[in-house]
Amino acid sequence: MSEPILEARNVEYAYPGGIVGLAGVTLAVDAGEKLALLGANGCGKTTLLLSLCGVLKPRSGEVRLSGRLVEYTRAGLRNLRQRVGTLLQDADDQLFAGSIYEDVSFGPLNLGCTEAETRQRVEQALAAMELTDLGDRPPYRLSGGQKKRTALAGVAAMKPAVILLDEPTANLDPHASTDLLALLDQMHGQGTTIVFSTHDVDLAYAWADRIAVLDGGRVSACGSPEEIFGDGQAVRGSGLRTPWVLDVVNALQPSALWPSELRPPRTPAALVKQLAAMRIENVR
Repeated sequence: MSEPILEARNVEYAYPGGIVGLAGVTLAVDAGEKLALLGANGCGKTTLLLSLCGVLKPRSGEVRLSGRLVEYTRAGLRNLRQRVGTLLQDADDQLFAGSIYEDVSFGPLNLGCTEAETRQRVEQALAAMELTDLGDRPPYRLSGGQKKRTALAGVAAMKPAVILLDEPTANLDPHASTDLLALLDQMHGQGTTIVFSTHDVDLAYAWADRIAVLDGGRVSACGSPEEIFGDGQAVRGSGLRTPWVLDVVNALQPSALWPSELRPPRTPAALVKQLAAMRIENVR
């Protein structure tokens, strides 16, 4: 098996006053996957993300990047942040320059890119995020969705191998959320590994390749969406519910309207398509 691209090994972290953020988290992130960190507020999701990107230094345990121990030196953190980008929950915490163009330029310039390479990276990132016409606009004049895309453009311009996202769809309307997930799908299709935190079980079930459930600063369960939500044991007691797509399927099964051998879909669109196909088959 290949080495995980990013890994936490028995990581512990405590905030001032002894408040436990992480209580011995071990979790491996495989290259090219979409991994959801799922849990209720206060379970340790954000603390884990900030530990994986080097913002927080574990009290004990270790973080590894492609098998190598992360060193909390200037050079070590520079290498980590060159390969691991982070999108904070509140984009306002990440945007600080006078214009979108200047903000997206900051990362590449900080990595030592030439002006020509920086310009190319910024233009590519703005085009990918559909922000080309807004390059001169100050961030405070952007909508919530535009701010999120600007922050993501700043991360994309650094061309990381891994992107960590803290509640990426928080405070976005449905249209902006759909647009953002489509952009992340494009980046994932180009080989970017994505790790995101969420308490949205519907998003985790529909979009992730694998889900790690956090509870009380620990990983209480980890597996495919089907494994995590298949019998409810993995989320029971964690303050989480089952995805509504599964609720519909479970409601239909006792009346034989949904064959028990048929694999449940993971998205609303797939559910509607399957129900339509079943209706046509019944008419025949």
